[in-house]
Amino acid sequence: MPTLRREAAEIYYVVEGADDAVPVAIAPGMGAHSGDILSSLLSGMLTRAGFRVLIVDNQGSGRTVSHRDGTLITFGDMAADLAAAMDDAGMPDAHIIGISMGGAVATSFVLDFPQRARSLISIVSLAYGDYPSRAGFIVETMRLLRDHNVPLNLINRVGLLYL
Repeated sequence: MPTLRREAAEIYYVVEGADDAVPVAIAPGMGAHSGDILSSLLSGMLTRAGFRVLIVDNQGSGRTVSHRDGTLITFGDMAADLAAAMDDAGMPDAHIIGISMGGAVATSFVLDFPQRARSLISIVSLAYGDYPSRAGFIVETMRLLRDHNVPLNLINRVGLLYL
């Protein structure tokens, strides 16, 4: 599958479906990637329904390799990675789907590249936040759980899953 070089990263992505099919680009959630079960199921369902599906492994996930040396990777960076993968795949626009943290990436994409988004679908996501990074996403998620009186032992378990 294709890999492209963008700034300090080698971005891995998968494209399935016919070249002339309606395009869909997917931003997976934190730690998720193009080869996980959810991505595989979603891609299979969409391609069988006649769509062309692109899934990018976000920096820090899957087969994408980042060479940032500790620099924060923002949702905007990941949205630009998605745009670069779409360019590389010959996809000028697409329906944009974000899952979990990918919803923030997808929302950033739509804000940064509005002419390239046919629609935005945000699945089980925060959609967008003022925090620019994954670390901010984790902290905000933990704060929201605490503010909604989720027991601390469960919050700690969720925090460990994110790490």
